[in-house]
Amino acid sequence: MDLVTGNINNSINDNGKLVSISFNDVLNYHTGNAWFGLSIAFRALELAESTFKKANLIWDRDQLTIVSAHPGPGVKDAIEYITHCISNQKFSLTKECADSNSCSSNMRFAWWISNDTHTAHISLRHNFIPVSFNELLDRIGTTDEQDNDQLDFDQLKQDLANKILQQPLLNNFHCDLYHGSIKPEQLPSDKLD
Repeated sequence: MDLVTGNINNSINDNGKLVSISFNDVLNYHTGNAWFGLSIAFRALELAESTFKKANLIWDRDQLTIVSAHPGPGVKDAIEYITHCISNQKFSLTKECADSNSCSSNMRFAWWISNDTHTAHISLRHNFIPVSFNELLDRIGTTDEQDNDQLDFDQLKQDLANKILQQPLLNNFHCDLYHGSIKPEQLPSDKLD
């Protein structure tokens, strides 16, 4: 794995202190190989931080709740390391992925991130992930897997991770900020989607 991490940082308030977290910090915390999901979630949280701060809203670990439409371990590790929402029991998955801990082409890279008053809905733009990514994802580990699929998939994940880490946030994500918050057990309503 050869990721270009640069000086990408997230910051978040925690007990009255501003904590700065680099992508390398999150990468070291994650012990698996789901660094593509880790990269996407890291940047999505960077966009959430920026959105909340631009609107003069609180961005504090104690007040955040996250609903995720992606159950992958890299996504979860980025969310936990930066926000502590999982250990604070302020995290849940959408209905379509609540029973899964693995990735599939049916999963969405989308999150609803709330403080006590507002919710940011952040999603990866539909054109970011190429068709070949989902084809490989669905084929690996099945009887249809071909000899080079795993190598091709790893290279594609690395290329996409570098793309998400290097490009401006709004090139790859869509973000809407809504008045109103969600609770961990509450799935987002159609009004927030």
